[in-house]
Order: sequence, then C-alpha cells, then structure tokens
Amino acid sequence: MTQVLLFNCPTAFKAERSQLGDETSNPPLGLMYIASYLKKNGVSVKISDIWAEQLSIKKILKNIQKEKAKVIGLSATTASTKTAVQLASEIKTNFRSSVKVALGGAHLSADPGFIKRYPVFDFGIVGEGEILFTQLVKKILAKKQVKGLYTAPPIRDLDQLPFPDRSGINKTNYYGASTESVSEKERNIIAYTPIIGSRGCPFRCCFCSKPVHKSLYRTRTPENIFQEMLSVYDKYKGFTFMDDTLTLNREYTIKLCDLIIKSNKKFHWTAMTRANCVDEKMIKKMAEAGCHDLFFGVESGSERIRNKVIKKNVRDKEIFRAINWCRKYGIQTNLFLMVGFPGETFADLEKTIKFGSRAKADFIGIHITVPLPGSEIFDTAQIEGKLDPDIIDKYAQGKLGQTFKDSWPLYIPDGMTLKDLVEAKKKGYRSFYLNLNWIFRRLLFDFKNKQYFKQDFRMIKTGIYALIHGGTKYSIS
Repeated sequence: MTQVLLFNCPTAFKAERSQLGDETSNPPLGLMYIASYLKKNGVSVKISDIWAEQLSIKKILKNIQKEKAKVIGLSATTASTKTAVQLASEIKTNFRSSVKVALGGAHLSADPGFIKRYPVFDFGIVGEGEILFTQLVKKILAKKQVKGLYTAPPIRDLDQLPFPDRSGINKTNYYGASTESVSEKERNIIAYTPIIGSRGCPFRCCFCSKPVHKSLYRTRTPENIFQEMLSVYDKYKGFTFMDDTLTLNREYTIKLCDLIIKSNKKFHWTAMTRANCVDEKMIKKMAEAGCHDLFFGVESGSERIRNKVIKKNVRDKEIFRAINWCRKYGIQTNLFLMVGFPGETFADLEKTIKFGSRAKADFIGIHITVPLPGSEIFDTAQIEGKLDPDIIDKYAQGKLGQTFKDSWPLYIPDGMTLKDLVEAKKKGYRSFYLNLNWIFRRLLFDFKNKQYFKQDFRMIKTGIYALIHGGTKYSIS
C-alpha cells in the first residue's frame, strides 16, 4: 500500500515524441522534493513520470487500485493541463470520494482560478508545496475535510528541506540535455541529475510566467548544495543546475566552487545565468569546479527589444565580455535567442539572426515566443486580440488540438506572419552554423579537446534538421 501517488503530467498521452517537445530531458525535480518531504514525515509515496514511463490512463488507474492510494497529486504546466484534467476525471469516475485528487505545478500558480473551473480536482496548491501538501495529506489520512485552493507561503529556509528523492527515478528514462556537451565515453559513465540551489527570480522578463513567490529570491547555503552533490556522487557525477540565474549571488557561487575544488572529486555540471551576473574570477572558478557549459538568456539581438520590451537590461558588451571569459577558461557558451516580441521589426529580427556570430558563441538556440499565462506578453497578446480570452480552457478541454506544440498560438508581431518568424529562425541557424569562422573555431576546439569530437560529429544529423526546418525535431516553438 502507498498512501500518496505523485504523477508528472505529460502534454499528451498518445503522440509522437516530436510533437511533445523536450519532455524527457530531466526528471520532475519538484515532485522529487515533495516526495522526500512526505517520507520525512512518515507518509508513503511513489513518483511516476507519465511520459518517461509510457503510462496509459488505464495503467495509471490499475496502479492506483493496486497501491490503494488515498491521495493523488498531479503536477501540470500549462502545456499539460489537458492531460491533468483527463486523468483527474478518470480517477474521480473510477474511485469517486475514496481518492482525493490534488493539482499543483506551474500552471495553477499562474492561474489559480483553474481549480474552481475544474471541480474534478478536490484541492490545489499555489506556490511551493512541500510543507503545505504534506500537512493537507495528513489531514486527509486523518479523515478531515480538505477542499479548494490553498496558497503555500514561500519557504524561507531552503536548507530545512530534505534532498529530493531520487530513489524512484529510473535515470535511463532521461537523456539530459546537459550530456550533449561531454564525450561518449564520459556520457556512459556520467549520469546527469537536476539540482537547484535557489528559488525565485528578481527579474521581470516579459515572456516569463511569474508564479506566486517567484520574485522572492532565496538560496540554499553552498554547504547544503555540496552535501547533496556528495550524497549522490556514486550514482551521479553530473548535475544540471535548474536555477534561473545560478550566479546571481556572487559570494554563494564562489563558495560552492571552492567546496567542489577542495573535495578533489570530479564533478561535471551546467548552469543558466545572465551575462551581467558573472565576472572573470567567477568564470575561472566555475571552470575549475567542473562547469563545462553555461547557458545565457540573451533573447533578442536588438538591445532595444532586449532591454525596453523584454526588460532584460543586459547590454551587448556585457554578453560579448562574458563569452570571451568563458572561451578563455574552456567553458562552452550557449545562447538562448527568441523572435516574436511586441514592436519587433524586421531590422530587429536581422540583429537577432546575426547575434550568435557577432558574439562568437559556441552554440545558439532560437525559439518563437510562446505567450504563457502569468507572463506580461500573455496579457499583451490578449489585449491585442492575438489570444482568445478563454484560450486556457479551450486548450484544457482539448478543443485546440492533441498537443500543445501543435495548437497553442505563438506571439506574432504586427506586420509579420508566422512564416516570417520561421524563416528568420532558419536564416539564423544557417548564418551561424554555416559560418566559416564558427566552423574553424569548432574544429580548433575539437582539436584541443578531442573528447568532444565524436559528440560534435553525432550532432551533424540534428544540425542538418535545424538548418532545414529552423529548429530541432523536439523544439516546441
């Protein structure tokens, strides 16, 4: 018997992987945290990642019956609201009041009214659910009434949380985007796992969904993070930091790197950051501590769009400087670029297309902006009539199509078409990856770092697809 079953909802139960986007790069870290907190408080729990495990609704219902679960927790992004509603409906039809169904995750935090519109969920939690969900589960197990929407206060002391429960995770179900930057030999040895050292983000990028408490930035202590890394070293030597901006707290980042370096253990890790949140000393430390890839959120190649529309407040020269530091100390640079913003012109698109080559980055990825609930651009798109007022419910009820990728609208600036944006992506990939300077830099890098050569060779097929279609097969936009 298992008292609580937690499910990570996919964007569709039946679909080709290419229709779903990046669903299996990393296991569900949020559910892993909730599971560990439940276990700490004496509640039995299991996690299932529906798409990674290829679970059908029928199989899920059998598992619920077999485990005699009392509470089912569903985690859903906007893209997986449709399957969350489908699954909750089937659970209530089959088990009625004997099983309580809870909803959590990014979408509900951005759209708390969702829980009232879909009474198939007995209750929902907005915010960070470890402590509050555990309290509510204990009430249910004590046969007390739990119903409606609950808001979890932000967890101030993140060190009080037990490390995420990785015991029920089959690492072979996840390919890990971070592993693309290490050699084949290393990939066979190193399994990557997600890790997070902070929560919240003080920035206000217009495309970012902002769940409640997201702006309240908090960090774990470097000692606590390092202890987690050590605790799973025998199973995982690679880590993907999921922090929005790992290097926001300089002192904390330097201290974490020092702990790793002094341990004399070989860790491999990647992280996301902003170009104006690094300096040369920090980059050098990160390289010494095993960081091999940094992902920079550049978004637009136009400073006007980047800083006045997106509100990124990062200048070109700061990006170029950060990339130069990374190259100097052997960290590969990856730029997130986007097209499709309010007020964007064809001249702005051209700047984005050329930006990767100007910056001399190692890799770029270009996406069309997806207006998500909770973001400023979602509200803008609705005001401009680019999104239906009831688009969330149309999608959740399956009226828009089978998968999020095929049905959710992208943001298209006035005076442009979707074809214009797709062509801009194609042009951007071609101008970057077919650039002789990039090819020369890449060959020189591979010559100096021979362990990367085989990986780069294997990426040719993926690269050709991106050059033809303007993105990888699993890109969502």
